[in-house]
Amino acid sequence: MGSLMLGLRGRRGSAAIEFAATSPVLLLLVVGAVDLGRGIQLRLKLEADLAAAVGVGLAKASQVESTDGATVASAIAAMMGANLGTTLTSGVVIVNDGPTVTITNGTAVSSGTAANANYYYCPTGSVYPWTWGTSMTSGGAACTGNGYAGKFITVYESQTFTPYFSTYHLLPSNSIPVSAIVQVQ
Repeated sequence: MGSLMLGLRGRRGSAAIEFAATSPVLLLLVVGAVDLGRGIQLRLKLEADLAAAVGVGLAKASQVESTDGATVASAIAAMMGANLGTTLTSGVVIVNDGPTVTITNGTAVSSGTAANANYYYCPTGSVYPWTWGTSMTSGGAACTGNGYAGKFITVYESQTFTPYFSTYHLLPSNSIPVSAIVQVQ
């Protein structure tokens, strides 16, 4: 009986040592999974926010011209950040290389040349900032590479994200950006 009790005590001690050796790794995995989940959740919120902003732009497609372009840009900017539950870190709305609203820490500032909204463009690039190219007086002309000249709205949003483990570079440590360009005419 005494040797049986001695054997159980030895097992308890080895279990404690095994737990002590593996628990930091398990904790790192759990916290890393939470960190990844936070980053994915923020990205999804930004994408939903971007979709809502682009939807406003599509609804106001007929107003993409010099007299109403600034109103369209302001309406889109007003939608940005609505799904985040916090202040949007940065964002830019550009209506056809003209009226622009830039958001920095929730503060919107309007700028841009309203007359540019009357022209047609062949923007290039895969993410913000796009290159607008030469302005044209009518739409429908073939663009170099692909597509046709038209009127476009671009939307860019970026939100600050600080991961728990920024030294491992599993997620971006500064911000998570999303952007879209939509041909409205």
